[in-house]
Amino acid sequence: MLAEQAKPPASMDLDHRGRDWYADKAIAFLVFVGGISAIIFIIGIFVFITKEGVGFISGPLDVREFFGSPAWRPTSLREPTYGVLALIAGTASVTGLAMVVSVPFSLGAAIFIGEFATGRLREVLKVWWNY
Repeated sequence: MLAEQAKPPASMDLDHRGRDWYADKAIAFLVFVGGISAIIFIIGIFVFITKEGVGFISGPLDVREFFGSPAWRPTSLREPTYGVLALIAGTASVTGLAMVVSVPFSLGAAIFIGEFATGRLREVLKVWWNY
């Protein structure tokens, strides 16, 4: 008789975990899976680059040819060539073009804020500029 009285009614909810708890656990699981997959992808990239670069490192390395040749054919079956001149020139030209466009605008904005803007406009621009 006492055993029957000790049992809680069927309608009583003893599980106090609500939808928020389950949502929190699901999101934590998704973040964990995302983190593990990112680590696996990074390890895969490292292994791939190492595997493909062993031929370059173990072969004859001519620094003058590496920096002076514009040819980049690492997968050539006859004779792979590694030259970074074209890559360096492309990077330098894109950087130079970006500076030609951005430096005049930045200097103009800095001069305007420092010399011509007053009061509220100056404070708004300073906050926006630092953002």
